[in-house]
Amino acid sequence: MTGGNSDTNSTNLNNLNLPIFESTVSNSLIWRLWHSINYMLGGILFVFGSLVYYPPISKIVSGDVCGGWLFTIGSLNFLLADLTEWNHFKLGCLIKYKLKSDKEDTVNIDHLNKTCYAGFRRVEYGLNFFISAIGSCLYLFGSIFFIPALNNISIGEYLFIVGSIIIFLSQLWKCYRSLYTNEHDDNDRKIRFSNIKNDISGFNVDLWAGIGGFFYAIGTYLFSKVVTNNDLIVAVTLFVCGGISFFISGVCMQYRYYCNVMIKSEILLHTKLTNEESNEALYNGKNKNKEHN
Repeated sequence: MTGGNSDTNSTNLNNLNLPIFESTVSNSLIWRLWHSINYMLGGILFVFGSLVYYPPISKIVSGDVCGGWLFTIGSLNFLLADLTEWNHFKLGCLIKYKLKSDKEDTVNIDHLNKTCYAGFRRVEYGLNFFISAIGSCLYLFGSIFFIPALNNISIGEYLFIVGSIIIFLSQLWKCYRSLYTNEHDDNDRKIRFSNIKNDISGFNVDLWAGIGGFFYAIGTYLFSKVVTNNDLIVAVTLFVCGGISFFISGVCMQYRYYCNVMIKSEILLHTKLTNEESNEALYNGKNKNKEHN
């Protein structure tokens, strides 16, 4: 599916004419800082936004007001992070690209180009991340209605529940795709846990975000049915579990973007130095043999 953007791109396609996306880990430091800081702030604000609904804390800080605003700002952070990531993966979704003209794997290409499944695979990444952004957008509007001054908390609860379900399903989709994506064979769609070993931290980002959405979906539903103080405590506890899950997801993102990159760089550097030392030793060995002869 293409949108109104008429830009085309004839690069970054595999032999099946599907977009090849660079990992977000390889993006510029500024891009990663913008994305990860917004995401992390969203997780932190959701934790505190949940905590202030506990009755003892709510009496001290006006929990309804404080919580509504913390959720609103945190949701905005999440939305900015999701839109930033979607922009990275939008090729094939809203941007047209030229198909390869070569005839490599003609049967596979012709079959793939003429099926609905082919269209789905081209927009899969962009569509998945766009759905995540929709979930965050519903969080934002739902959070705004949580602010007591608007006197529409029931609408906020409904939007929050739907947004949480969308986020849960979107993250589940990402986790499922990680399990069947073989970076060495585009035709291989078998589910293997070994497929996530090259980006375990990325898988955890998606997994914990999905868990967070699940907790908020259940917690918000129970929050809308609160009758007693104990009911409220149970609902808020699920809120806090959801916020902590988002926070863990954010921590995994920081590790993926900065710590993991440094570790991989050190491994590559060590491998390069080891290879250079081996080549040098081999070269010296050959020279000694020549001198001996």
